[in-house]
Amino acid sequence: MKDSHINLCLIAILIIVSGLILDFKASSAELEFSQISRFGEAGEKIVENVVSVPKNARILTFVASALNASGISILISILVISRVEESQKDSLNRELFSSVFKRMIPEELFTVIYDDILRSPVIQRDSHWHLNYSILADSDILLTRTATYTLHNISNQPFEDSMKSMFVKKAEHESIGLVRAQWKSNGIVVVDYDAEKPGMDKGVEKSEQGGKTYLSYPISIPAGGQVSATLVIKSTSKRGANDAMFGNRPIMDLRVTANFPERMKFSYHPSTSSKIECLDSGSTSASLKACGAILPKQGIIFMLEPTEITVTETEKPEVTTPPSGPSTP
Repeated sequence: MKDSHINLCLIAILIIVSGLILDFKASSAELEFSQISRFGEAGEKIVENVVSVPKNARILTFVASALNASGISILISILVISRVEESQKDSLNRELFSSVFKRMIPEELFTVIYDDILRSPVIQRDSHWHLNYSILADSDILLTRTATYTLHNISNQPFEDSMKSMFVKKAEHESIGLVRAQWKSNGIVVVDYDAEKPGMDKGVEKSEQGGKTYLSYPISIPAGGQVSATLVIKSTSKRGANDAMFGNRPIMDLRVTANFPERMKFSYHPSTSSKIECLDSGSTSASLKACGAILPKQGIIFMLEPTEITVTETEKPEVTTPPSGPSTP
């Protein structure tokens, strides 16, 4: 129920309470007694006693009835409007946008745009992906991926979601998992998890299933509000460092920085509708930015290989489905 509906409910309740108070006062008023005289058929004088309600009490009773009827009518109207809005809002919006764009784009494409973009209550802003590659003693490549961003609730309804991450050991020398998660709402830490600090798991629930450890934590964003997130994922690989980062929501203001050892080739393979621009590249670092928004289920594939070349961008892959790897929430 919207805030405006809640306010109207409170007003309706006040109106009903006022009507009940006036009705109580009217019923508590003292009755008026009087006598009237009339002549009978034989000419005799007849005196009768008359009991009447005071004029002020009758007025109070009338006003009380009107207030009670108005308050009840408002409550019924709010209930009906709320249910109609919930049941018809989506269909009305869909019909509206369909009538505008149906002649311009195919129905299948319109469905994807409407479901993934127009209906999305949350967008991701101030996104920064930081990739740090290092070589371990056994020549394995360790990738530490840090993602920071803010989620903005652009709807007029509270947004509730349950984030879920897991630790996966893919092979003897390959593993990937969430090692740090922190979410803040209005400057208050609501989720604080650190895999390297036992007991530091505020707001996180752990579960075991099929030999895998799952971490889940609920996120709540008030209407028009926002939350900030910091996620750190570490992965090791012996046969080269390949990573994919894809979003589940529209992403704005994306920046990517990468640090890697010398004599390594760092390449990125965009699967986005917006251009990914290389701002700076060197022998051990690279900086990228998205020139526009990134739509849901779009992202970038990153690769690191032993070579003298530093940074390259290959053509976009024909298949946009990301390879096995974690997606940013």
